[in-house]
Amino acid sequence: MNKRDLTPAEKLWIEVFGPRGLPELDDRKVAEILDSLPDRERLVVYMRFGEKGHGQSFSSIGKKLSLSKETVRLNLKQAIRHLRHPSRRKAWEEARR
Repeated sequence: MNKRDLTPAEKLWIEVFGPRGLPELDDRKVAEILDSLPDRERLVVYMRFGEKGHGQSFSSIGKKLSLSKETVRLNLKQAIRHLRHPSRRKAWEEARR
């Protein structure tokens, strides 16, 4: 599968779990998982992975949120750490179709 063919949810899955075993994902359930993140982390994830696959750069996100690109990068890193946490494993399993 070409990277341009991936949905935002699939790109997020790869970021969180790696490319092996990429499942089809229910976008609504992935959105529910993201809603469990703190506000800024959730916003950074949505902006980075984008709607319809058109994500933004760290610099662009930083400008829109009045943050440095390093702060945006750290927020994304923290969000990914939260999304990998075992407490969200069941939700990820339910997001698989």
